[in-house]
Amino acid sequence: MDHIGAMPYFLSQRYFQGMKVGTILLPRELQRPVDALPEMLGADIERQGTPYTLVGMTAGDLHQVRRDFAIRCFGTHHGRCEPGICPDQRARKTKTRNIQGLRGAGTGGPQEKGY
Repeated sequence: MDHIGAMPYFLSQRYFQGMKVGTILLPRELQRPVDALPEMLGADIERQGTPYTLVGMTAGDLHQVRRDFAIRCFGTHHGRCEPGICPDQRARKTKTRNIQGLRGAGTGGPQEKGY
């Protein structure tokens, strides 16, 4: 409960500062009860509807954040329904046209000149 208690404040501050809508990743089993928290804790006090997105996840799910970055969910043996999450960043390959003129292997660098 201590971790989830900060969620309405986090979402409200993002909205107040003009940032993108906050996204919360959580165990799928907790999505419905957690969805009630911002309304219960914040709407009557702040008198605004703070936008947010909840993403319920189970082991094996992948949430795409950007083209090269995702969050992977995996199973743990910690409590009742607490999956773990792991960042998953994919390096983009450099296109040949972007490396023309750079020194190194295959470009006339020191290795090819016998140094």
